[in-house]
Parts: sequence; C-alpha cells; structure tokens
Amino acid sequence: MTTLYIGLAGTVIFLIFTILSYTTKLLGKFVTDTRFSWFILPLVCFSWVLSAKLYIPLKSSGCSYADRQDFIESENFSADKKSGILLFFINGFGDCQASVTMNNGKSYSTKSLNDIFAIVLPADSGQVNNIIVGDKDTLYSNLKFTIKPGKLTYVGSFISPKGLAQLLPGFACKAANYTYETPSDGFLSLLESWAKADRLMLTPSINDRIAKLQDYYKGTSLITGLQFGYLPFNSTSLNGKEQSMTPDEVMKQYKQYGFMLK
Repeated sequence: MTTLYIGLAGTVIFLIFTILSYTTKLLGKFVTDTRFSWFILPLVCFSWVLSAKLYIPLKSSGCSYADRQDFIESENFSADKKSGILLFFINGFGDCQASVTMNNGKSYSTKSLNDIFAIVLPADSGQVNNIIVGDKDTLYSNLKFTIKPGKLTYVGSFISPKGLAQLLPGFACKAANYTYETPSDGFLSLLESWAKADRLMLTPSINDRIAKLQDYYKGTSLITGLQFGYLPFNSTSLNGKEQSMTPDEVMKQYKQYGFMLK
C-alpha cells in the first residue's frame, strides 16, 4: 500500500507542476524546454506506478497474497463480491509454488509468501493441483475445495516435521502434517475474524475433524477437575497420523478452534 500512496502523491504533485509550468510564465521559463516540461517524465513514472498498483486492488480472480497482502483481512474484502478467497498455510518449507484448477476449466498459479498462500478465485469448486517445494518436491496435490462469493475458504495447514527431517525436502514433504491447526496465534485470529463475520468456509475433512474434537471435548467435560494425565483421547490428524491427547490438551485445543463449527 505504501507504493500505492507514493504513486498517488507523486502523480498529483507532478501533474500540478506540469500544469503550472505551462500556465505560469515565470515557472515555465525555467522548466519548459520547447514544448515539453521537465515535469512530464516524473509525471509519467509516477503515473505508471499508480496504474500498476491500482490494477491489483481492482483485479478479481487471480489476485494473490504475494500481490496484495491486505485483502485477506475480512474488512478489506467485500462480502458482496462474486469471487471468494482460498487460503492455506505452509510452515517450515519457505515460499512454495501452488497451482489450482477450477471446475470451469480456469487455472491459477502463484507463490506463497511468509507461510501464507491465498488467492482470489471465482465462486466454484476446484482443487489444488500441486504444491511444489523448491524445484521439484511435491508437498501435496488434489486437495478439493469450494469457493463461495465474498467468503474465505480455509483448507488447512501444512506443517514441516521437526529435526533433521526438515533438512531433507523430499522426506519432509512426505512426513509433513496436514492439519486444521494454524502455525501461529496471528493466523488463528485471522480465521476467527472471518468466522465472526459468518464468512469462513472449511473443507468437509476439516469439518469432520473439528466435530470429532468437539466430541472429545464433551467427554473431557464429564471429568473436569480430575487430573488423569495418563488417560489419553486418541485422535487422527488429516494425513492419517494417529496421536493421543490428554484431556487438558483436548480442552485447550477445542477452546482455540471450536469457533470453526457453525
């Protein structure tokens, strides 16, 4: 947005000076060579910057987070738009290239930025064709989703394994955890803001996973006040990995992510 403001300010300032150089004899005597004002060149440069930046906010389908970072905020994306947003997080893999194809046949491809992949898409169903780490390693593919007008569709997070596995991209991609959990509290707050506006969409698999977490939470509520650290609740991550959670962990996680259930 800073570049947009600079382009706007520069265009206005040099437009005024250009007009004055032709209408004011004293100024024109110093800055006008034959028929051309010295202010025309900077005016053209700032106008180009302004037009390039204005194109991105006006752009609909295909506009990505790498193009414009503020559109993933619910207040900056109109609920009346005919398009929607696809969002997922990629943690521990750096910036990745991802491509998606909609059922209408249109394809879009862009990079993630700062662990965020987000792109404006037409209201339709589609799938993530692949997520490429580095030059060739595939993190995930064939992830299906649905885009609704004016809403954000969250399809989950891809979390890199810890330790030495993180140093081997090929192995890290295969061992990555695909989950509804977000890599940070800031990302969680982002999803909550969309949920509060009733504009958050989830994939069926995430809905099922959150519903199971709710069932576990109801079970733990029956033993509130009893601390059985050895009593686990088994759960399954979205990539099929079995994990056990203590009652305290279940209650904490549901309090964080329970807002996803409508």
